[in-house]
This record gives sequence, structure tokens and C-alpha cells, in this order.
Amino acid sequence: MQDLLMISLTSAVVIALLLLILPHTEKRYSAKWRTIIWIVLAIRLLVPYRVNLPSAPIQIPRVEDRPIVYTYETPSPALPGQQTEEKQLFLPEAENTVSITLYDLVFIIWGIGAIGFFGFHIGGYLVFVCKVRKKEKPIETVCDLPVYICTELTSPMLYGYFKPRILLPHNDFSEAELAVILRHEQMHCKRGDLWVKLLLLAANAMHWFNPLVHLMVRRANRDLEYACDDAVLRGTDMEFRKTYAKTILKTMEDGAHTPLAVYAKGDDE
Repeated sequence: MQDLLMISLTSAVVIALLLLILPHTEKRYSAKWRTIIWIVLAIRLLVPYRVNLPSAPIQIPRVEDRPIVYTYETPSPALPGQQTEEKQLFLPEAENTVSITLYDLVFIIWGIGAIGFFGFHIGGYLVFVCKVRKKEKPIETVCDLPVYICTELTSPMLYGYFKPRILLPHNDFSEAELAVILRHEQMHCKRGDLWVKLLLLAANAMHWFNPLVHLMVRRANRDLEYACDDAVLRGTDMEFRKTYAKTILKTMEDGAHTPLAVYAKGDDE
């Protein structure tokens, strides 16, 4: 636990510096390199190396085991001027009592928070999957991934780890718009962005108590979107870029968030 707290503290300093510096270097360093930085930092948060600290965990003082002494008077009446005899009864010492240290208490609180945070998002994702699976309808496209229509959505998305699929909110997109959307979502799948988002979620869950980690995950999700856009637009002409920009803006107008960042949408869209 001490290692985790130390890594969280030192990483918070690094995250703060990156959040201050990176916005001024966007022209120099692409979103791809910024994403790599966030991934490395997320792995660092998940796999901290052991740091030997000299200080021992603070423990709650433990009450010493002492014999319990009872006094009682003899049942025979005492004579005038005679003092009552008192006897001591020594009960056997109790076995070692279970005590909880401050270290144990902190570990329990952290564990409840981490499991609750991760479970909340995973549970929301499972509910989302069950909901869309009942209402999605397949459509024919030239896309390498299966494409479905789901009227419960307001914007296109990619979801599913082992069997990724693309969901569209309706089928009213023009041919050019549909080509842009499918290319964008396929690029997310090709880049493995779903797994990167899960990695970021795990790091966020482990360090749920650190507000700078929450900011890091939010910024990393946004850079994932920018990196995907850069990859899609690389080598394209100006006409495609205009269509791409118009389509992305159109899908963002009514976009809404869904549980868990396992689909290819940034938190800042």
C-alpha cells in the first residue's frame, strides 16, 4: 500500500507538469506521441516498482492483556471489629485479540473504492451491451466490421473487445458521410483504442483517490480521438478532409455519453 501511495504521489507531480506543458507543444508533438506518453504513465500507475521505506506503518495502540480481578466478601458474617476478608479471582488471560492498524484501515478503504469504481463502470457497460444487443439490427456495408443500427443511440460508436462492431444511430447518412464514419471507427479498432481505454480505466480505478489521475484519463481519451483523426486524414485530399470535418461535427451535435469508455468516443466530444 505504501508503494501505491508513493507512486500515486510522484505520478501526480508528473501528470501536473504534463498537463501544463503539453498544451503548448501540440504543434510540435502529434496526438500519437501524447497518447503514447499517457499509455506509459498508465502502465506505470498499474505496475509500481517496490520502494523500501524506512518508516513502519502507524499502528493503533493496543490495550495490554491484564488479568481481571474481582473482589467479593466471604459469606460468613464478620464478628464485631473483624474486617471483611477479600479474595482475588484471576481469570485466565484471553487469547491474542484481533487488532486493526491504521495501515489496514487505509488498505480496506482503498480496496472498497477501487473495486467500487471499476465495478460501477463495468456494470454500466454490461447493462449497455444487454440493452443495445436487444435492439440492434444489422445492415449491409462494405466495412470489414459488422455494422448495426440502434435507435437508442444518438451518435456512431465502436464497442466490443473480442468481437468489435460498429453501431449507428440511424441509416440516414449519405454515402460520403457513412464512408467517413466507418473509416473513423475502423481506425479506432485497428489502433486498439478500446483496450487503451480499458487500460486507462484500470489505472483510474486503482488511483481513484487521486484527482490528477482523473484529469489524465480525461485528457488521454481526448488525445486518442485526435490521434485517430490524424491517422484517418493522413494522405487524404482536401475534399475528403472537408467531408470528414462536417461529418464529425454533425455526429457531435446530438452525441451523448454512455457507460464506460470502451467505445471510440472521447470524453470531450
